[in-house]
Amino acid sequence: MTALVLWCATELAAANPGHVRDLIEADRWREAVEEARALALSAPDDLDARACLGESLYRAGRIDEISRRNREGSDHVSRSTAEQAGALQELESATRELRELATHLADLTRRLTRIEAV
Repeated sequence: MTALVLWCATELAAANPGHVRDLIEADRWREAVEEARALALSAPDDLDARACLGESLYRAGRIDEISRRNREGSDHVSRSTAEQAGALQELESATRELRELATHLADLTRRLTRIEAV
């Protein structure tokens, strides 16, 4: 039981950006990169986790990997932007169609009102 508690405490300590930065400061690059990679995978939207990964890779001299990860990130942002632009165009088109429909319904209402008045 004590071993399990110790293992859990070690895992919790390792799974945070502060611990990764401690490893970097202690010149334990390989461990820092491994833990930062695990942290970034467990929390892909966590900017601090991604920064720790970049910092540990930089300190370990793995500039090529940083460059690849940055390209992947920018590709993701580009795809997301393109998808959002497409969705915005669809929304604008639907808005125009609704305005045209509202205009036609208003015109129809006026005609029906005139017919009833006669």
